[in-house]
Amino acid sequence: MEKLKTATIPEIANKVNEIVTYLNRRGGNFKPPTPREVEAYALLYASEHTGIDGRVDGGAFCDSYIKKGWMIGKSKMRDWKAAVRSCVRDGWAKKIPKDRALDASKLRSRRIDQANRDRTRQDYTGWIKESCRTKEELDNLCKTQPDIVWLIMELRPDFYGKGE
Repeated sequence: MEKLKTATIPEIANKVNEIVTYLNRRGGNFKPPTPREVEAYALLYASEHTGIDGRVDGGAFCDSYIKKGWMIGKSKMRDWKAAVRSCVRDGWAKKIPKDRALDASKLRSRRIDQANRDRTRQDYTGWIKESCRTKEELDNLCKTQPDIVWLIMELRPDFYGKGE
């Protein structure tokens, strides 16, 4: 019968360190983010990319992935920042939607509406400032052009200010 070899404490410590190093290399050092970290990173990412709304609900994001065990499909999440970037790019503003396609179409619609408002602002600003000097002229313009009332109120707060 063979004698069993007894290991010394340094040998055991070295073996434990080897195992820990192996587990860390496999992606075992993932640390889930806090909701504040998610929101801060989403805003940072959106600030570096124009046309992206970075207001992601960090609590909903974390709850969603906690429920899934921080899994993406059948794989353990390795980089939560990549998941946040996907949420921001897909237009998940302030929620994790059930239907991403619907949310993306709403986002496109908002961008088109904003572009139309910007175009209207360029076209009408000079004309409103020059031709409408009295409240009666502005009232008449509001009646004939109801689609630009928002611009008149923005340009002439002296006539249509808040609280009046």
